[in-house]
Amino acid sequence: ADRARCPGGASLGTLVTISGAHLAGGATLRELGSVTEETSSLRWPLPIADAQGVEGSILHVDRYGNCVTNIQRETVEAHQADRSVKVYAGSTIIRGISETYGHAAVSEPLALFGSSGALEVSVNKGNASQLLSLSRGAPVRLIFETRSERARRFAEAA
Repeated sequence: ADRARCPGGASLGTLVTISGAHLAGGATLRELGSVTEETSSLRWPLPIADAQGVEGSILHVDRYGNCVTNIQRETVEAHQADRSVKVYAGSTIIRGISETYGHAAVSEPLALFGSSGALEVSVNKGNASQLLSLSRGAPVRLIFETRSERARRFAEAA
């Protein structure tokens, strides 16, 4: 449902794979299609980061329901310092960023960096998109806080 489609109904991934195979076999670009003067701009949202946190959005939902964001590991590491983080995705709050799926109980939501370096909102052995009601374009916010900030809030709530 979240896949780009080309004229004729083929997925963009299929088109790229077939084109790559032809190019690898020695075909030229002209043999793959006709030249066009028509172009379109692709809008790729960038995350906003500051000392308090990072705000981004979900760019893609993969076939397992993992929600891939536009927030890169380098962006988080550049602003987080030694502070803890809370990830806000939809109505879900995730405490911390996990290294692996095994750091969360089965059916529990987690945030982790995928192989591309992008932050992903996932559910261990579940579909985060369905279970957390998340889709492409949904905002994802990371809020950094020190121990003293957490302690102050806890004291105020008591």
